[in-house]
Amino acid sequence: MTTETTRSRQPTGAPSGGQFAAETKTEPDLALAPPLPGTPEQRAVIADLTYALACGLDLAPDGVTVEAVESQGCGSVAGAVELYLTAPLADDRHTEVTFGVRVHENGYTRDSRLRATYDIAAYSEDVGFDRDGVAATWGYTEEATAENVRARAAEVLDQAHLQRGVEDLINRPQREANLAERKENRRGNGFSDILSVEVTRGGQHPTLRVKDQRSNDEQPVDLTLDRATGTVTSGHLSSRYGTVALDGDNLARVVGQIDRQIGFELDGYGHPAAEATKERFELRLRLVFTK
Repeated sequence: MTTETTRSRQPTGAPSGGQFAAETKTEPDLALAPPLPGTPEQRAVIADLTYALACGLDLAPDGVTVEAVESQGCGSVAGAVELYLTAPLADDRHTEVTFGVRVHENGYTRDSRLRATYDIAAYSEDVGFDRDGVAATWGYTEEATAENVRARAAEVLDQAHLQRGVEDLINRPQREANLAERKENRRGNGFSDILSVEVTRGGQHPTLRVKDQRSNDEQPVDLTLDRATGTVTSGHLSSRYGTVALDGDNLARVVGQIDRQIGFELDGYGHPAAEATKERFELRLRLVFTK
């Protein structure tokens, strides 16, 4: 606030004018964001999705970086806008959530991509990466609404949390063993040649995908769990002949075989194969999924 004692009576370089002499003023330092491309419908969708992502991640809207460009290049759609949202989180893993979607002229959305990436601990040898991440399951033609973006944003963070637990429990020990074997014998499985478990969705009924990455003819198994009890409730086996639903005894046999293979990978041939059952696999996962 300007007072009689602080008001400039004769600013440098200005003619004298007594009490009401002209004061020197500086222009405000404003950085205006460039206008967003697209139609009013597209800009409204961009604003709604930006706010929804911020809410889902418990951030202020200005915590989300917005990049919107006209669709160009191979696969581009005339009049469409490619939206890219980036939200860095203030945690010890430098987690960053990114969301991309194509917004058409009428506001219709398609081709959504939602991903969370984070730092991981260094391996015993330099394997060329120190970040990992998970991608939300999102159908190619599924609309991106403010409601489902908000829900999926929170869910992808839970998915990342579960994946880190599965990595520490199942995947990472196999990779470390591969590195150690190759260092000692100069042969053996590669870094990624493991029986991998990937969390494909978080929430109260998380889903897993189990893949034998050492085989050229991998047949992934997708499993659904009940978060409250830590039990595997259903599954699907993908094969060259189609997808086979798993339930009852078939589900128990397949999950038991998965546990047997994981046991051999983690414990070697001293693993008590007779104990490899669906219940034992669920016990492994319960250490992660019921925390």
